Order: sequence, then C-alpha cells, then structure tokens
Amino acid sequence: MEIDDKQAILVLKTGNLEGLEHLIRSYQHGAVRMSTFIISDVLMAEDIVQGAFLKVAEKIHQFDEQLAFKPWFYKIVVNGSIRVSKRSSRFHSYDDLVVKKTFLFN
Repeated sequence: MEIDDKQAILVLKTGNLEGLEHLIRSYQHGAVRMSTFIISDVLMAEDIVQGAFLKVAEKIHQFDEQLAFKPWFYKIVVNGSIRVSKRSSRFHSYDDLVVKKTFLFN
C-alpha cells in the first residue's frame, strides 16, 4: 500500500521507520541532485542527503505535519551542503600546496 507524505510523517512520528522509507524513495534523488549542484561532488552529496534523512528521523517530532515536507527537508539538505562547501573551500591538501609552491618558485 502506497502512502503519501503526511501519512509517512505520522507513521515516522510513532517511531516506525517505514514512514522514513517512503520519504527516502520520494526525495532522495532530487536531494542528491540539488546537493551535487551546490558542492560538485556526488559522493559527498549522497553523504549529506543521508545525514539529512537521519536528522529528519531525529527531529520529525518538531515538524508540523500540516506543512509541506519537501521545503523543510530541502532546507536541511541545502544548509548541510553549504556547510560542507564552506568547510572544503578552507581546506587545502598538502599536495595542492606543494604544486602551487613549486609553480611559484620555479
């Protein structure tokens, strides 16, 4: 039996993870695409989306089931993607620094 988002959320709020399964099937693909657009790394985007679904399971009691789920979930994904993007832009590998130094001093 197929359920809709509101039913899935109500099921998840009871602690039944079948509700989360429905949400994953419905939103995983689009969320990974959106996150990949932000960070340009499919594997990292998949990790971000997985983390977002875990956060949904943890925080679902805070969600008002009268509202649409998609904007709430996508906001979690976008915020996670931006956080990772900011972190990775500050990170420079040792190899990158060696290549830049070699280029500058030769």
